[in-house]
Amino acid sequence: MIEVGLPRRILAATDGSSTATEAVPWAAVMAAQNQAELLLGRVQTPAEAPDAGPEAAVSIELARL
Repeated sequence: MIEVGLPRRILAATDGSSTATEAVPWAAVMAAQNQAELLLGRVQTPAEAPDAGPEAAVSIELARL
């Protein structure tokens, strides 16, 4: 039997859509309930990050809370 423990880290990624944005508070509650670290990720396309070079197809920002 495999034992499953509580999560130590929870990642909530958003692309700015309403669905993804709604998931962030849910992830925050889940992290608080489990005393887990919450990691937030934001995905951007090159059009949303005009200073990015051509090699940056997608950039990801992570913020530790």
